[in-house]
Amino acid sequence: MNIIIGNAWPYANGPLHLGRIAVWLPGDILARYHRMMGDNVVFVSGTDCHGTPVTNRAEEEGITPLKAVEKYHNEFQECFKSLGFSFDIFEKTHSEYHQEKVKEFILDLYKKGYIYEEVAEGSKHLFFALSKFENDIRHIFDNQDGWRENAQKILKRYLDEGLRDRAVTRDFDWGVDVPLAGYEDKKIYVWIEAVMGYLTASMKCLSERNEDWREYWSGDDSRVYFVHGKDNIPFHTVIFPAILCGIGIKEPNLRMISSEHLKLEGKPFSAVKNWALWADYITKNYNVDSFRYYIMLNSPENKDTDFSWREYINVNNTDLVSTLSNYVQKVIRFSRKNYGPKIPNGKIEENLKNEILDLYFSVGDDIEEGNFNNALNNIMDFCRKANKDFQENLLWEMAEKNPSYCKNKTYNNIQIVANIANLLEPFMPNICENIRNGLNINEPIWSFVEKKAGILKEVDSELKKIDKRRAIDEVLRLKEKRN
Repeated sequence: MNIIIGNAWPYANGPLHLGRIAVWLPGDILARYHRMMGDNVVFVSGTDCHGTPVTNRAEEEGITPLKAVEKYHNEFQECFKSLGFSFDIFEKTHSEYHQEKVKEFILDLYKKGYIYEEVAEGSKHLFFALSKFENDIRHIFDNQDGWRENAQKILKRYLDEGLRDRAVTRDFDWGVDVPLAGYEDKKIYVWIEAVMGYLTASMKCLSERNEDWREYWSGDDSRVYFVHGKDNIPFHTVIFPAILCGIGIKEPNLRMISSEHLKLEGKPFSAVKNWALWADYITKNYNVDSFRYYIMLNSPENKDTDFSWREYINVNNTDLVSTLSNYVQKVIRFSRKNYGPKIPNGKIEENLKNEILDLYFSVGDDIEEGNFNNALNNIMDFCRKANKDFQENLLWEMAEKNPSYCKNKTYNNIQIVANIANLLEPFMPNICENIRNGLNINEPIWSFVEKKAGILKEVDSELKKIDKRRAIDEVLRLKEKRN
């Protein structure tokens, strides 16, 4: 299957905080999962460089808009890299490639009559005939699959009210030039050129692979995910699908992963009020994978959720350290102590294999449908059960009395560890890579694996318990920064 995953593009007008990261993280999970499935994936995003928010920020900092773009684009790239985002391409809308392709699309839409000229407020402007695509958008909506409820409700409201044409050009000096004579003093509105970034970035990426970009957007075996926040739903459900229809992509297989809001200690994130948890602070002071886990466990999928320092620390200590890390290390240490560095001989229990296979199917379905917290809960329930069974089997005491039984049980637990590393890979890639290294497994795959031979090594999961008093310190730090 050909997969496009488009994460919303952040404006080049300030650093990134956790409230925005929580909305975008599902894109990386989808990309990693589909790669493990063997699908052809293009995971795209980039910096939104034009428009008033960027020029205002540049003015505040006493620099040019171009300098602001360069500053924040580089900062975004470093931020996403440190958070483990696996973009195939992270572009910017001020790139020469993007601007030239946008002009080509604008001309194409103009020649087809979907962009027209009109005098407004004494000045000639271009307008996008959004109203002409109402039936197309309704058809996409009627045939949608895997859209979150908030996206469905907002699109339905737009359709009920009737789609209205929108201005394409504006009197501005920062943005993409208009490719028509008589518009030299104007720029293309950011609302239309920025969303075209999904097209231009994927086109650039696929041209380097010598692949047909249209096959990814409209092929019989293609799917497109849009990952964004509630505020951006109209652009992804109304405007961009209309643009796709206008350039000849009439029936794209779209899925909307549109999140609600994540709050911070009960209050909305606010950069202005300095009530925020910045991405660079997280990466410098905490285990990134533990944050990825907690954010998705607490993902604002269907309603607003709250980031609580106390809850984060509790989840890290119980789920990740006491359960996951403890179980993995106990299994490998027990095997190495009693059977040496090599994986002991054994046979997989049929009921265990079936349980793991069922887990791959159910978790995979949840990921594709955007039910990430349900997927994580099911994986962790399986891990808790395995940890409990390992304890109750009393293998440490029975190793000498019943070596055959213990050896086979150990073999089965090693298989559980190997498959847990696969199942959690999209969510916590660094930790899972460490687990796979302990089992000498090179690459993750979304399929049941049975590790029959190889050398076992000690696993340092890098997961450590956090002092619960740290929560008080972090909340105090937030309040001090706000004041």
